Parts: sequence; structure tokens; C-alpha cells
Amino acid sequence: MEGTGLGLAISMGLVKHMGGDIDVTSEINIGSCFSIVLPHKRIPDLDITIALEDAQVKSTLSLKDHSILVVDDIAMNCIVLESMLVEFGADSFLSVNSGEQAVNFIAKNINTQLI
Repeated sequence: MEGTGLGLAISMGLVKHMGGDIDVTSEINIGSCFSIVLPHKRIPDLDITIALEDAQVKSTLSLKDHSILVVDDIAMNCIVLESMLVEFGADSFLSVNSGEQAVNFIAKNINTQLI
């Protein structure tokens, strides 16, 4: 089963926004290879020390009481993401399997907080 290409369009937008570019090489009946090139900027004196309590990372992220829309054309991806959302306390989410369904849902539910 093939997708709609929405993922590549989103990736291209993100890469262009970061000042990068995507290149593709493709062979019929073989496949395609995508390369992403992003500019590298060094951030001087960046302290990335993370304090850990009892060798466990404790997240303060909670998705409880957030309206969430999951969009993916592969059902298994939706199932995996839904289980991850539950781990972060999500209690209100819906899954759709196309960009068109997502746009229609958002048109009727403009208060959706996370897509």
C-alpha cells in the first residue's frame, strides 16, 4: 500500500524552513533515496547538562484534557501513536487516515490543540 506523499511534502516544508534542501535519486523498479542537507550552526557555550533523579528521567509533559487529532495513512502507525499518547496521559484523541479527513475534521473542530 502506498501513501499520499503528504510526509514528503511536510518534510520538504520543514527542511526549507531550516534553510536546507532535499535531494532525491530514483531508479524505476528499484526505489528512491532521499538526502537531507541542513546548515550547521555552532552554538557557543551551550550547557546541555541534564539532572537525573535516581537515574530515571521524569517527564512533566501531560496531555490530559487536550484535544488531539492523529493523522496517518497507515493504521498501525495510528495504533502505535495512540498508545504513546496514552502513556503521556492523553484522554481525548481521534485518528483519521488522510489529510483530507484531517482538514474536514479541523474545519468542524477548530479547538483541536494538537495534530
